[in-house]
Amino acid sequence: MSLAPKIDEIAHTVNNIDSDIAFFSETWLRENVPDEPISINGYKLYRRDRVNGQHGGVCMYVKESIECKVLSNLYHIDHEVLWAELRPQRLPRGFSINIIVGVVYQPPDANDATMKDYLITSLENVESEYPNSAIIMAGDFNKTLMPLFRAAVRSFQLKPMVDFPTRGSDC
Repeated sequence: MSLAPKIDEIAHTVNNIDSDIAFFSETWLRENVPDEPISINGYKLYRRDRVNGQHGGVCMYVKESIECKVLSNLYHIDHEVLWAELRPQRLPRGFSINIIVGVVYQPPDANDATMKDYLITSLENVESEYPNSAIIMAGDFNKTLMPLFRAAVRSFQLKPMVDFPTRGSDC
């Protein structure tokens, strides 16, 4: 189901936990859905709607106090991924510049090889263009991409927060 009919519950949860950023995949949003009805007070909305087909899409809400810039150089028409550079007032120890975030949706019937190449190239670009930045990737990767993420964890020093299937017969 679309993010739109759940926006009151989502807004309540995001505000209640005072989240700095919130990621959503499978938003089901289209360009004919304006930002206003899905806005959350105190947050900026960034979205990447699916252009063709049904369902899909990703978005992120970023607290208004955090400087955020969408990384359009990492945009790819064939992939439902939204990348952004965050510059919060305070950063975790060991990171001196910024935080790069990406929210991903990989449909079950999509081409895993092209998504894998795209994500590896994107992570390489992030490491090159934003050295010493924290990297956060979130979303629905579907189990076919799990081997990629296990390799990315080692190569890009990522720390998985969820490293197991969360639905389906493998749960």
